[in-house]
Amino acid sequence: MNLAEEILSDLIRLLPISTNPRHIDPTAFSVLMTGYNLHHQLEKTLTTFDRVQHPDAISYLLSFQACSQLKDLQRGKRLVKKLEQSNIDLRKEFKLQTALFDVSRYNG
Repeated sequence: MNLAEEILSDLIRLLPISTNPRHIDPTAFSVLMTGYNLHHQLEKTLTTFDRVQHPDAISYLLSFQACSQLKDLQRGKRLVKKLEQSNIDLRKEFKLQTALFDVSRYNG
């Protein structure tokens, strides 16, 4: 196990599973998801995203990037539906717009 994997493993252990997710800052999840994306552990990125009660724009961005790399349009569509229900103003999130476009390229 290399140093990055050890750090990710430590982060996972530190994120309490039983704690109310509203009290966990989405930034902690985003750091973890960034590490997974960098180490091509894309399924773990998406699994981690599912644990976030109120994802922020960065969490969505990282998840859409994982979907794009996996060429998983169906999962990307589910994320879009969840994003539509959030209070994130997509007009202000240019990187998120680009990530959505990247996922939509894999439409069949």
